[in-house]
Amino acid sequence: AAALLSLVFGVRRALLIHYGVYGDPDEYHSPMGFDQWILELLPDEPGYFIDVGAFAEDGYSNTRALEDRGWRGICADPIPRGFESRSCGYVPRPIGNATGNLISPPSKSNCSAAVYNVSGGFTEECAASRITTLGISELLSKVEAPPTIDFVSISARAAGVPILDGFPWSQFCVRYWTFELSVEDSEREAEEVNLRLAPHMCRTQSEGTYLWAACFCRPNAASQRGGGGRGGG
Repeated sequence: AAALLSLVFGVRRALLIHYGVYGDPDEYHSPMGFDQWILELLPDEPGYFIDVGAFAEDGYSNTRALEDRGWRGICADPIPRGFESRSCGYVPRPIGNATGNLISPPSKSNCSAAVYNVSGGFTEECAASRITTLGISELLSKVEAPPTIDFVSISARAAGVPILDGFPWSQFCVRYWTFELSVEDSEREAEEVNLRLAPHMCRTQSEGTYLWAACFCRPNAASQRGGGGRGGG
């Protein structure tokens, strides 16, 4: 496991040195090269992903390049835009530790295009910030996710810790995670994420407001629970 983790993060370092922060812009769409990192690690193995906070301005995406290579998965975001050309199953809800938590409206009283919504994108209305969460456990159950999930991308800033708190570890294992951390307190959040992942045979690396994690899933993890991972719910 130690040798595998060394290889995993060695790939990340090599990509960073070769392409800089943004990866190869001709083939990939993730601002931090998350998609290229995954595809370098799993080049011949189309897998299954969960993309939380999947909507992004300017065509950015952590998972669209994976779809282009035969991956299947779920895109979750309260903003119902930008998924017309995607093959992922779309879930129009913010994801949290439990279902039914009310997402607080923006702290700024002026609900204009300059206010970020819960997924980190811009919105002209505050309505998207007042909807309730769908718990991560309920999400995985509704979409019949496979017991071994190859990649989870959490781009909804500050959502990583709540999602890990509600994650059904006894039913699912995730091989690779990426997180976009809160701008205001990224170091503390990175520590909190690491504390929650470490007991599950995961190792993390962080840089600024971004965090990568690689976890060891036992070969027989898929036998712990049935399910084939359908397209959406």
